[in-house]
Amino acid sequence: MRIYSARRVCAIRHTCQVYRHRSLLFLAIATSALLVELVRNATLCVATEWACLPVCRCSSAASQGDCLAESTEFVVRSFVNGPRAGDVARHCDTVCKQLRTDVFNVPDTVRWRPKCNIVLHATRKSYLSAVERGGSQTIGSSTISLRGGRVTQRRIDLLAEHPEQGLAALPHELVHILFADACPTTTPPKWAEEGLALLFDPADKRVRHRRDLNTALQNRTSLSLNRLLTDIDYPVAAQRAAFYAQSLSLVEYLTQLESPTEFVQFAKLSTERGPNHALSEIYGLNTRELERRWKQYTEGTRIARAELR
Repeated sequence: MRIYSARRVCAIRHTCQVYRHRSLLFLAIATSALLVELVRNATLCVATEWACLPVCRCSSAASQGDCLAESTEFVVRSFVNGPRAGDVARHCDTVCKQLRTDVFNVPDTVRWRPKCNIVLHATRKSYLSAVERGGSQTIGSSTISLRGGRVTQRRIDLLAEHPEQGLAALPHELVHILFADACPTTTPPKWAEEGLALLFDPADKRVRHRRDLNTALQNRTSLSLNRLLTDIDYPVAAQRAAFYAQSLSLVEYLTQLESPTEFVQFAKLSTERGPNHALSEIYGLNTRELERRWKQYTEGTRIARAELR
């Protein structure tokens, strides 16, 4: 999610010029049942090569000299015995380049000024002191400052007490940073930004969102598609699980209809001309037709999963 300081993002708070986005924290160890479901879901995954990002292979920082590194786009600060900053910086460059090319259609010659600061935290106390309130159930947070349509600050905080878990949140947070570049003077639809970021989360987290979607559809507590597309703020806490689950599912569906770069164009056009115009322009659909097709899509995936059991 975002925070503005002319726009700021924090769990649900809006002030005016800094965005903060947070990845939900899931610390529970996967049960055998969840592992079985992950295997089943693997056969149902969309063949989206663009959504397959490399995993960070980081050595350990043996001294303070290994805790600070700078690349063309990033400044990384780590801690002794944490991920080696140089390895993380190279990984950030690789992931950012792939997201820019495959999703945001940004030329490879573009350079961030200022660079994006990546801060790795050894403890939750350190992490919470940086991200402030609202971060108790997160492992990643991104902050963007804007002035006059220009990004003046980019920062990602990651909880790396379990390095593989914290670094897994990096692509999600980078999507938020890149959306600020794509929409420096407007706020992209919350469902579109969150849904695209969730698409790059680890598989077990996406499985949990699919479970939430099934629950919401079965209990008739899902949001109407018209509301999802037009709401300017996050829903109340009781509807938050359905919101994230529907956002992820809808982004999955739309990025099958057209390329991810077309989806980003759709999100930008939605803020400028409204979702109905954007749907017609990019997908040749109206809201009613999209809802009909999306429900068919969700029903089809539910049936496919049931048949695998």
